[in-house]
Amino acid sequence: AVGRGLGERIVVDRERLRQSQSAFHKLVKQFPHALPKIVGDVAAWSERVSSVLECLKRAVHGGDGVLTMNAAPWKTVPRSERERLERLLQRQPPFQEAVRAILWSGAVWHEPREALLDQLIAFADPLGQHLICEPNDEGLTTALLLIDLAWLDGDEAAAFALSILGNESRRTVATSGYSGQVAEFVANLKKWRDRTSPPEKPQRDEGTWGGEAVQFVRWLAAQKRSIRQRAVRLVNLLPIGPILDEWQAAWDAFFAKSHRAIRDLCDFGKHADRDSFHSEANRVACVLEGELNVPPDSLVPVVVLSDVRQISELASDSLHDVLCRFLAIVPVEESPCLTARRGRMLRLVTLREISIQVDEKHWERSLVWYLTHAEQFFQRHGHQPWCARPWNGVIDSWSGSSYIWQSPRATLQSSLDDAKQWPVFFEALGRLAAHPGYRFHLNDQIAWLTGIAPDLDVVCNRYHALADAELLEDLSQPRLSAAAALETEGFPFAELCTLVGPVFEEAREVSGAFESLALSFASAGWPSLLPSLLKQKRTTEVARMASQCAAVGSTVEWPRPAPRPSAARLPVWAERLPREWHSVIAEFCEVSPDARRTIERILSEVCPSRERLDHEIAALEQLVTRSTVEPHLVTRLANLLKRRDHPRPVAQEALARCRRKLEEALLRFVFDDVQRRLDAALIGLLTEQTGSQRLARQISSPRHLELVRAILRVHEPFRTFGLRLLKQRWGGVEWNLEAEPANHRFVAELTARGIRFAPWRSSAPLRVATDAKGRPITMRFERDEVEKLLMGYHFDTCLSTDGCNFFSAVANAVDENKQVLYARDGRDRVVGRCLFALGDAGSIMTFNPYCHDAEFPFAEHVAAIAAELAANMNTFVSRSDHVSSLVAPDWYNDGALDLGVSFDREDSPVRRAIAAATEETLVASLAQALDPVGLTDTALALVVELSELEARPQLVRPLLPMLERYESQLSPSTLVAAAFLAHKASLHEYAARIVVKRLQDWLVREVRRHGVASYSANRALEMLIEYQPASALNVLRQTRPRQVRSDDDESQDERLLSLSRCYERLGRSNLAASLRHRRQQNS
Repeated sequence: AVGRGLGERIVVDRERLRQSQSAFHKLVKQFPHALPKIVGDVAAWSERVSSVLECLKRAVHGGDGVLTMNAAPWKTVPRSERERLERLLQRQPPFQEAVRAILWSGAVWHEPREALLDQLIAFADPLGQHLICEPNDEGLTTALLLIDLAWLDGDEAAAFALSILGNESRRTVATSGYSGQVAEFVANLKKWRDRTSPPEKPQRDEGTWGGEAVQFVRWLAAQKRSIRQRAVRLVNLLPIGPILDEWQAAWDAFFAKSHRAIRDLCDFGKHADRDSFHSEANRVACVLEGELNVPPDSLVPVVVLSDVRQISELASDSLHDVLCRFLAIVPVEESPCLTARRGRMLRLVTLREISIQVDEKHWERSLVWYLTHAEQFFQRHGHQPWCARPWNGVIDSWSGSSYIWQSPRATLQSSLDDAKQWPVFFEALGRLAAHPGYRFHLNDQIAWLTGIAPDLDVVCNRYHALADAELLEDLSQPRLSAAAALETEGFPFAELCTLVGPVFEEAREVSGAFESLALSFASAGWPSLLPSLLKQKRTTEVARMASQCAAVGSTVEWPRPAPRPSAARLPVWAERLPREWHSVIAEFCEVSPDARRTIERILSEVCPSRERLDHEIAALEQLVTRSTVEPHLVTRLANLLKRRDHPRPVAQEALARCRRKLEEALLRFVFDDVQRRLDAALIGLLTEQTGSQRLARQISSPRHLELVRAILRVHEPFRTFGLRLLKQRWGGVEWNLEAEPANHRFVAELTARGIRFAPWRSSAPLRVATDAKGRPITMRFERDEVEKLLMGYHFDTCLSTDGCNFFSAVANAVDENKQVLYARDGRDRVVGRCLFALGDAGSIMTFNPYCHDAEFPFAEHVAAIAAELAANMNTFVSRSDHVSSLVAPDWYNDGALDLGVSFDREDSPVRRAIAAATEETLVASLAQALDPVGLTDTALALVVELSELEARPQLVRPLLPMLERYESQLSPSTLVAAAFLAHKASLHEYAARIVVKRLQDWLVREVRRHGVASYSANRALEMLIEYQPASALNVLRQTRPRQVRSDDDESQDERLLSLSRCYERLGRSNLAASLRHRRQQNS
C-alpha cells in the first residue's frame, strides 16, 4: 500500500493486542529522549495510542468479530467532521468500510486521517460507483489506494483510474471484436430464410478496462514516488475516456439496430413467402453492413497500460519528458487542422512505438531526437491542415497492439544514420507535406534525399523535379544515390533517376559498387561517361561492369580509368582538321594509341584524310584509262579531285554531329579499356575462388555474377554444393545427383511402394496454355542447374541471391524430392514459378505459386499439373506430408498450399468417407474415395493423421492389419499417429508394441533435436510413460540439456512435467510432487 499502509486488512486477536500494549509501554519507558523526536508531543501521542488500545480491548474481549463503525475511535474525530462523515454515509452507504479503515489507520496520526477523509468526500461519486460495482475487499483496497495516491501525489494521481472505475460503462465496455461481430451478424442475416428460426441476437462481451485499471492502481501504489509521478503524467495525457465512450456508443448502436432488424424481419415474415423474406433479409443485411462497417479505434487495455508502465520504469528523464511534451502538443480536440480521432491515435501510436524500443538503450538518443524534432514540427506547423500527414500511414495501420510501421521514426532510424540530418528531414517535411502530391509513404524518399545531400533546398528541388517527372512512387534508395553520384550539368537528377533504373533491374546488388564506379570515372575526369552510355541504351554493359565491380569488391584493386588529359597535344596529322574537333581529338590520341584509325573512320564521310583520297583517286585513274568505263566512275573521279584540291568548309551541322560522335567514341574507349582490365581481374579472382578457370570464363551476365557471389558467401556445405552445380553446368565436371546415397535411397523406398518416378524426372512440357493476349506459356520442371538456383531471383523472394534463405535454393537443386516448375513465354522468359515436393509418404505437395502476369491463372494450372502428375506417378496430392532434407542438411519450408486438389483438403472425398464410415465399412469407403490408386501405404500414412480419425479413434481398428503389413515402410511420425489412435481406442497391445519396440531410438533423436514439446515426440513420450515409465525416464535422462547433470538441475517446464509423470507412474509420489511444485514456481 502507498504511504502508511492503507489497503491492508489486519486481524487483531488477544495475542496481538497484548504485544501491541507491551510494545507501547516499552517505547515510552526505554526511549524517553528519542521518542519526542519521532512523535512530537509524547503525552498527546500516548493519549491517542491508549485510546485506540482501549477501543480495541473492548472489541476483542467483547467478542466483536469485525471492528464496526460503533467500535471505531469516534471521540478522536472533531464533531463537525463527524457530522460531515455521517451525511456522507447516509448518501453513500458503501463507504462504511472505507471510513472505518481510515479512522482506524488515522486514530494515532490525525493529520493524514483528515486529509484522507477529505479525499474520500471529494471522490464520493466515482468511488461510490466503483464500490457498488465491486463491493468486496478488492474494491475496498482499490478505493483506499486511490485515496492515498491522491493524498500523496495530488488529485491527478487518481484521475485516470477514477475516470474508468467510476463509470460503469467505461469499466466494462469491450474495445475489440466489433468488426467480427458485425460481420458474423450480417452473414447470418444473409443466410436467414425461415422467419421462425431467427439468428441469435448479438450479445455484449465484457471488456477488461475495469480490471486493468485496478491492476494499474496496484502497480502505481507499489512504485517509488518518481516513477508514480512519471506514470501519472503520462497516463493522463492519453485520451482513453473519449475513445471508450465512442466504443460504448458504437456497441449501443449495433445492438439496437441488430435487435430491431430481427424484430422487423420477424414481423415482415408473417405476411411474406420464403423467397421474399430471404430477399428482404439480404437487403436489411446490406443496409446494416453499410451503417456499421466502421469500428471505433482499436484500444487494447493491457497493451496501453503496459506501455505506460514500461516507459515510466525504463525511460530516461529526458526521453520521458520529451515524450510527454510531444503528446501534450498533439491536439485531441476537433479542429480545422486535425480531427480529434487522428490526434488521439497519434498520441497512442507514439506511446506504443516508444515503448517498443525503450528497453533498447542504443535507440534512446535517437528516440529523444525524433520526439524533439516532432515536437518542434507541431510547434511550427500544428495550425496547418496538413500537419498530421507524415503520420497518416502509422495512424491508418494502427490496430491497437500491432508492430509500428510507416512511421517517420522508423523511416529516420532505418534511412538516416546521422542524426544531424534529422532537422533537415523535418524542415523538408514542413515544406513538402503541403505539396498536393505528397503521401505519407513518400517519407522514405524524403529521408533518402536528405541522406544523399542534407541541404534543405537541394532536397526540396530534387523532390519537386521527381514529382514533376512522376517518378516519386517508383524510386528506391539505390537509384536515388546512383542518380546523385552521376548528376552533372548536362544530366539533371530526375533524368538520371530514369536512366539508372534499368541498371538495378539487371543487376540488383550493385548500389555501392555503382556509386563507387561513378566516383571513379568522375575523379578521373569523365563525369558524363556513365550517363552518356546509359542514354545510348548501353544499360547491359554498365550493369555488367557494376556487377563485376561488386564481385571484385575489396578483394583486388579495381582497374582505374585512364585520367583525362589536362593539356593534350594535337598530333600533326590532325592539324588540317577543323578547330572544333581539335580538343577531343587531342584527348583521344593521348589516351589511346590506336585513336587515329577510329577518328578517321568517324570522319571519313565528312572530312576524309588526304592519304585516303589519293589512294581512291589512283585506283579510279587506272580504271578510267580503259577503253570501256562506266560514266559514274568518271564523275566520281572528278568529284574526288575537286574535293582534294579545293576542299569545302564543313557545315556547322556536320561539325557538331562529328564532334558528338568523336566524344562518344572517346568515352566508349575509356569504358571498354576499364572493362577489358576488369574482365581479366575478375577471371583471375573467380578462378582462385572456384578452382575452375573454365567456369570463371563462362560468367558474363549480372545475374550469373550475383549467383556466384551468393554461392561463395553461403555457409557450408551449401557453398560446396553450389560450386559443384556450377562446375557441372559450365565447367564440364560431372555430378550425378541421382547416385547420391540420400537421393538414391529415397527413390528406391518410394519405388518399392509403387510410385513411378519417370514423370517426376521428365523434362517434357507438363502443360502448355495461352495468356490473355494469346501468347503460348509452357510449363515444365527445370533441368538446368543454374536456372534452379535462380528460382528466387526471378521473383525477388527470400530465396534470391541476396535473400536470407538462398541456401534453400541450393537444397532444392540437389535434393531429388524437390522440383522447380517454371512457366516460360515464347521468348523463354520466366513468368511463373512453383516449387513441388515429394513427401516421405510419397505424396506430391505444392508451395506458393508466383506469377508476373496477374491475369494468367497460374495457380489453377499448377493445381491441374499436380493432379495429373499424381495420377501418372500412382500417388496423391496432399498438404500435410513431411518433406525431408536429403543431400542438403536443411531447407526452408514455408508451408505447402492446398490449391484445391489435395486429397486431405477440407470436405475432400476421403474426409467425407471417413466421417460417414463405420468400422465395418471404413476400408471399402476409403478404397472407393481413393480410386483409381486405392488405399496404398502412401494413402494410409496420410489417412491416419487426419482429424476425422482423431475424433473417432475406434476407426483405426480395421486399419491395423494394413498398418502392421506396411509398418517397415511408414515414417516415425505416421507410426506415432497410428499408435496414438490405438491408445485412445484402448487397443493397448498395438500401441505399446509400436512405442516400446519401434519408436524409442527415434524418440531420443527427436527430443534431442526438438525437445519434448515437439508434437510427435510429446505424444510418443506420453504413451511411453503410460506403458513403460522406466523407459520414458531413460529417454529423458539421455536427452538432458548439456548443463543438466541430474533431475535437480532441470528447469524446463515440459521436461519437469514429463519427469513428474514418470515418477508418479513408478510410485514415487513425493518426488513427483516436488517436481510439480518446482514447475509451478518456475511458471
